[in-house]
Formats: sequence, C-alpha cells, structure tokens
Amino acid sequence: MRGGLAAAVLAATPKNIFGHADVQTIEVGPSWYNTGIELKVGDKMSVKASGIVDIGGMYDEVSGPDGWKEAAGDGYVMPEAKRYSLIGAIGNVKENRIPLGSDAVLKNAEVAGRLYLGVNDHDPWNNKGGYVAAITLNDGTPVKKFVPGHGGFWVPALAVEAGKKYVIEATGEIDIGGAKKEKSTPKGWDAAAKDQGYSLGGAPRYGLIACVGDNSKLDQYFYVGDRLEFTPKSSGALKFGVNDHCPWDNTGAYKVSIAKK
Repeated sequence: MRGGLAAAVLAATPKNIFGHADVQTIEVGPSWYNTGIELKVGDKMSVKASGIVDIGGMYDEVSGPDGWKEAAGDGYVMPEAKRYSLIGAIGNVKENRIPLGSDAVLKNAEVAGRLYLGVNDHDPWNNKGGYVAAITLNDGTPVKKFVPGHGGFWVPALAVEAGKKYVIEATGEIDIGGAKKEKSTPKGWDAAAKDQGYSLGGAPRYGLIACVGDNSKLDQYFYVGDRLEFTPKSSGALKFGVNDHCPWDNTGAYKVSIAKK
C-alpha cells in the first residue's frame, strides 16, 4: 500500500523562504478527510450520511454512501466493504478502518483517536461531489461534515488567477507504507509512474502534483516536485496531491508554500 493526501492547514507565513508575507502554506499527507472529532475508548458513535459521488470515468457513474451492491475487492481502501461507500478510520488509518454507509452505529469504540472519513475507491482523485455525514457522539448533538468525493486526496490551497505568475516550494517527507517502510520527498522517486493506477502517469512516483479547478479532468494534472514556477492558463482553486496508486495509508506530510510573484 502507498501514500496520498490529507486535510488542508492554511495559514499566512511571514518572512518565509520567499521573503514576503503573502504566502499560503498547506500540508499534504494521508488521503483521508480529517473530521477533527476525537473518540475515546468506549464512546458510542452514530453516523447518518447522504449525498452523491460522481466516481469519474467515461460512463458518468455515481454512488450514494451505501456504495454499490458488491464488495470492493483487492485494490480498494477496504476490500471487504462495498465499492464507493462511505468508510471511516479511528486514529491509525492503516489499521482501524470501519465500514459506515448511510446509517451506522458504533456501540463501543475499541480504540481512541481522531475520526477520519473517506470513500472506498481505488482511484479517488477524479471523483466529484461528496457525502454529508451527520456524526453523533454519546447521544449528543449531531455534527455535519462534508466528505469530498475524492476522499481527501486533493488538498485545496488558494484560488489562482489565469495569466499570473506563482511560485511553489515544498519540503518534508512521507512514509509511503508497505512492509519496507519506504519514504519519499516532494521530488518523488526517480522511476516515473507508468501504469494507469497512478494519478499522473509519466511523473515521478510519490512526487508532489497539483491541478487547477476541476480535478475530474486528468489532463489538468501537473508535476510540482520541490519547486515550480508556473502561470496557470485558467483561474480556479489550486489543489495538491501525491502521485500515488494507493493514496490512503501514508504518514508524514509535505509542507507546501505558494506565493504570487
């Protein structure tokens, strides 16, 4: 299994590597939606979800939070859960995964930790739409969270303008998972991602990538690495990801800074 991306941490960074204050910084790590909700051992949790995810591809197929009828199978985040269904993880996203769907009750949490949500997909980066999950802890007040269709693969940064010049710099390290505990920097590995399982074929595996606007358009993806100066052809939200074929079990993060020149 390999790495992916997490929720955005967006902040102004004064007197940074670019020499001025109007810089945005985000962190790109595990590919789950971070709810910010902490569970304790013994907590009761209920989740009720609605919404539609467009799962990408040429057939414009969609799914609700209960997913498709059949189990997902190998290559999906949770092979035993239904394809494209809403799933969760508590604390350790590599081990403590739980199927949720549209109506789930966890009577007694066996582990403590942060609650993460995701979509049970093997290539979530081109998904659109999302699920709305109402989460209730210990019979308290429900808290609603929007889980994007890409399940947290893309981390939004700032809105960029067509024709303007921007510079991106990235540092940090991620553990891409697997028995060998291999790691990567924003440059990625030397070997290019050739098979269709990676989000950006031809770019270095596990390197930092980005897109502007609609993430369902694969031809809009581009390689960033540890530094890139670019002028977008269209305006839209700049998003970052990791060029990975199993983007849901990495740890660590790339720290990415973006500034207008």
